[in-house]
Amino acid sequence: MSKRTTLLVIITSLLLFGFYYTSTVIGHELIAFALLAAALMTIALVNTVKSLASFNLVRANALGFPNKLSTKFTAKLTPQTPTNILSDK
Repeated sequence: MSKRTTLLVIITSLLLFGFYYTSTVIGHELIAFALLAAALMTIALVNTVKSLASFNLVRANALGFPNKLSTKFTAKLTPQTPTNILSDK
């Protein structure tokens, strides 16, 4: 199992345990369901923002638009021409 899958299993297990604990100990299933839904929506929002950010970075590079990240790496890859200090040019 990958690290991401393991992390998702742990988070899901904790959420389900929290749902069970809240519904049995406190006795309010509606509050437990609202907490579970809020946690799942937060995870979904974080994943969506991450995927949109990576998609925009790839799309900008594919269209040829310069961005800060791509110019940092391409500047290192372009060969630098040596300059001669003693030259009259």
